[in-house]
Amino acid sequence: MRKPFEKGNKLAKGGKRPGAGRKSNEERAIKKAASEIAKAYIEEHVMTVLGSYKKLIEGRIVRHFDKQTGNLICEEEVIDSAAVRHAMDTLVAKRASEDKEGNAATGPLWSLTIKQASE
Repeated sequence: MRKPFEKGNKLAKGGKRPGAGRKSNEERAIKKAASEIAKAYIEEHVMTVLGSYKKLIEGRIVRHFDKQTGNLICEEEVIDSAAVRHAMDTLVAKRASEDKEGNAATGPLWSLTIKQASE
């Protein structure tokens, strides 16, 4: 047996739904302030992140030592292949894109490059 519709009954078809409707001006202002704080934080720390990303792509030297004597056995360069693939898929692909006339695309994405992170 179905329940008759009651105003505010969440189980009734078409009843009130939590979170439905337009957000209040106060909620919008809070969300906007939070996004501005996050954007400022990202802009402040982006060079550190790009520097770390550049180090991952370039690779690092790993030294292997003998456990008993402590002597250096060998050194090898280790490159993070996942970071290199990500750079090729995102950074290089976007940099190489061209418009209809065949001109290379330049935009705000390339105002900050990995090369600048090393400086």
